[in-house]
Amino acid sequence: MVMRWAIVVVGVLALVTGVAGLLSPVSAGPGHRGPVSVEPAQVRCGSAVAPDLSAARAATVQGGKNTPSPAGVPETPGMAEPHDDIIVNTDYVELCHKELTDRRIWTIVLSGVGAVAILGIGLSAVLSRRSRSRAAGS
Repeated sequence: MVMRWAIVVVGVLALVTGVAGLLSPVSAGPGHRGPVSVEPAQVRCGSAVAPDLSAARAATVQGGKNTPSPAGVPETPGMAEPHDDIIVNTDYVELCHKELTDRRIWTIVLSGVGAVAILGIGLSAVLSRRSRSRAAGS
């Protein structure tokens, strides 16, 4: 009996955590700013249930992934040196898609495990009661 209650509690916690994860906001981005950063640190992507990529589209600079440094920084012919400044134009729309997919995967799996645990214990209790009532009636 204690094991059933423990499974029910874990199942309910898993289900609630999964649903909360689906509804909570998702953000994407590098999370830090370099010395010459023109990009935002984080961009809101909406939630896993209702994505909103408008901020990601606005933050994404169209064009190449890496652009040269701003004026005033000496140019290095050939390969970039470790001390050179390069502005990286992050594709926030793609980052948001990845973050939303990751969030959907773990929250749906967690919610499913919680629901299966709760339904399994409920079914087990119903079958146990039926077998006891049949045994008492015989």
